[in-house]
Amino acid sequence: MREKLTQPCPGIVSDLVDARSVAVDFQFVGGAGDGDEVTVITGDQVRTVRFPGCYDVKVSFALKRPLKNPYIEAFLQLGTNLPCRTEHSSILKNPGNDICTNITKTSWCPQSQNAQLRKMLNGKSTCQFCNVCDSAKRNEDLQRYVQSSTEQKCDNDSGRQTVSLRMCTPSRQEIREKEGDEKMEEYWSYLKQGVLTTVIHVLDRAGPQSSKCVQMCHTHRSRKLISKNYKKTLLQSIQKVCSPQDIYAACVFHTQKFDVVSDF
Repeated sequence: MREKLTQPCPGIVSDLVDARSVAVDFQFVGGAGDGDEVTVITGDQVRTVRFPGCYDVKVSFALKRPLKNPYIEAFLQLGTNLPCRTEHSSILKNPGNDICTNITKTSWCPQSQNAQLRKMLNGKSTCQFCNVCDSAKRNEDLQRYVQSSTEQKCDNDSGRQTVSLRMCTPSRQEIREKEGDEKMEEYWSYLKQGVLTTVIHVLDRAGPQSSKCVQMCHTHRSRKLISKNYKKTLLQSIQKVCSPQDIYAACVFHTQKFDVVSDF
């Protein structure tokens, strides 16, 4: 590992987070199953891990005022945008884009429709993390890919917030099935250049969905005979009324430059 650089995204102004205070700790933890072995050297430390794999990311920042419920959307850039998935998931497409998915559960995590965010993430494959301060403590499914920080600073009492996430790339088999051998070779080519960037967006999400939204989602997914026109109109109402009201808080780039030793 030659160099690490963390900096706020240019042109982002926030009333919630002090952009100069954002810090990122990023560790490559490798993958399981199929993959190519690479040797990662950080100072005197030498580790052999599998690529593609997972990355432990810890983000901390000073607050201008408390965040009610942080929502995080992030992506990996290795010359090109790497597909991002949550740990233990084999689905390449982003989960949770449907507002009604898990709407009655603590793992409810629809993709943010914040206009500023969607403009910046146009065409990107991202990982989404919701309820990072409390749901991970009580929801077994969510614990698989969101872990509370060991410092337990999610309560905001100290004026600083720390959250820990695990971001994963698809396995070699998944990449080949979805995109072919040429894409895998492209990732290897970029990996050998030794520059990996993580872009992390933090938003403040309003409270839980209303009972009205739960009922509308139940009706929309009901197997009872309802007309196509009514179903279409109902979906438009759900998207208008039930989409989370996310306030943009912060954005940070974290770039790592490294040397990779492997038997290519």
